[in-house]
Amino acid sequence: MTKPNNNNKSEKKNKKIKIDKKNKKVKKEKKKRIEIDDINDKKFKKKYGFTKIVVLQLWSDLEHYNNSITEQDVLWTLDYLRYYSGFDDRASKYDISDRTLMTHVWKVIDTASKLQSLSQLVDRHKQPVKDLSVSGGQLFENPHLTLAVDTSFFPIKTKDDSFFNPKYSGKGLKYEFGCSLYDGEILWVNGPFKAPAADITIFRESLGKVLMEPGERFIGDKGYRGEEQKILTPHVEPTNRDMSPIEKLENAFVKRKRIIIENVFSVIKRFNCFKHKWNSSFLRHSNALTLIVHSYNLSIILERQRKKSVKRGTNKSEIPNDYEDEYDFIDKDLDEKETDINLHIIPNLKIKINKNIDGADQYDTGNSDDSDTDNSDNQSVESDD
Repeated sequence: MTKPNNNNKSEKKNKKIKIDKKNKKVKKEKKKRIEIDDINDKKFKKKYGFTKIVVLQLWSDLEHYNNSITEQDVLWTLDYLRYYSGFDDRASKYDISDRTLMTHVWKVIDTASKLQSLSQLVDRHKQPVKDLSVSGGQLFENPHLTLAVDTSFFPIKTKDDSFFNPKYSGKGLKYEFGCSLYDGEILWVNGPFKAPAADITIFRESLGKVLMEPGERFIGDKGYRGEEQKILTPHVEPTNRDMSPIEKLENAFVKRKRIIIENVFSVIKRFNCFKHKWNSSFLRHSNALTLIVHSYNLSIILERQRKKSVKRGTNKSEIPNDYEDEYDFIDKDLDEKETDINLHIIPNLKIKINKNIDGADQYDTGNSDDSDTDNSDNQSVESDD
């Protein structure tokens, strides 16, 4: 598939070895550039994580900030993040050097930091969901839910023990996400924080400060207990009695509405770079996450436009509902203790989506535009595999 408004380019010949009989030398033709149309739609999405139309639009968005980025650069980057088996392994698939692949991948990831957010937190008001809980009716005249909120853990390679979270038995970064209850569009990303930061601590010092409408609440898991006025959470199993039928129904309601953000995480974690230990800088981790979040929101927006164009209803999410939390084995009673948020802030680093919107503070403590410097023990890009 060629880029819109550009003339089709003639396809280059596949790589072959030829012998020059006169000079007795072996010559190699240039390897064919990989292109979006090289494989069918189904295999393409499986390999790169998103559909062809999404990747085409992603390429266009990136090229706006760096016109040297090619179709091939974007595909190499998505392939690298998707499989994350090392530059040497991925480079061998394309018959190029690991240094060449590294250069092109980092070019795309560094440019991703400049991508403008497609979605805004204020968009949560477009498709509210009626709050059917007893507490909602008691607290508000018009109770409604607008956002599913949760954090996600991303393992990293570091010697700094301040990143260790016993809940996940490892060191990592934590990001706070908020997504639409309508179709899963990601409307809020805050982070990274050091992994020990409690969900409720991050919420209270950022998204919890948002200017909410009368009757509005978010929805979250039990890690957000303590903010009943702002966020609906499931009931905890009582120790001295059985859970009432109403409590069971409300828990089922919360679970049904929360599944959408768990499905969002499942899409992000399809990329092995976010499931396995990240080897490069924290800044590039944030940039890589920005790239995937941008692509995911593109897929939601483009699908919404497609449905609108064919005049179909869009009442159900297109995200699969078979997600299982990769940390389901964890004892859910192992709650994270609330601590001072300043202990978990990483100076000079904050993902740039929806910052300082509606009263929420995202802790920008410095300029993170183009710097590739961390304040912890990170691997250099030369050793990234």
